[in-house]
Amino acid sequence: MRSPRPRHVSRVIAGRERNDSMAIGSGIFLIVLGAILAFAVNVTTSAVNLDVVGYICIAAGVIAIIVSLVVNAQARKTTHHEIVDQNTDIGHTP
Repeated sequence: MRSPRPRHVSRVIAGRERNDSMAIGSGIFLIVLGAILAFAVNVTTSAVNLDVVGYICIAAGVIAIIVSLVVNAQARKTTHHEIVDQNTDIGHTP
């Protein structure tokens, strides 16, 4: 018969550091893509004006960076709690 093993369960409420850096990276990508479309591409099409698409991408990138910085600043002001549940089943044999 096997000896009973203690079962440990832990949960941690973490911050959003990874998501914020992802949003900043996405904003930088949109700014670079928009700058390439607006200033470096010299293709004329009748359906789409690539200069306008580039400017829209630049504006969306700037907005994404600003929003992520605001959300990050608000998240740093809040407190984070660590919740640890430890259950030990001594008499339980699987």
